[in-house]
Amino acid sequence: MPVHWLAMAILTRGLRPFLSVWHPRLAAYERAHPGHAPAEWEEYTAFVEALGELRRSVNPYVDRLGRVAGLPDPALRLRRFGVC
Repeated sequence: MPVHWLAMAILTRGLRPFLSVWHPRLAAYERAHPGHAPAEWEEYTAFVEALGELRRSVNPYVDRLGRVAGLPDPALRLRRFGVC
């Protein structure tokens, strides 16, 4: 699979849908509650769950990108950094 296809898949199937929903909501919370921690946000649990789903959905693409880059076990590296 070409690198540009993998990058576009991550952007269009993962990041764009996630950010289009959650960025405006979080930005509105931050404007309304300056200095408050995001964990105090009433939608924080749903946000964390959506973020977990995003990670799961893009992991196969990230794994493929790692393989294209020559990493022998990209998933192992992701687990070391707490990504999956």
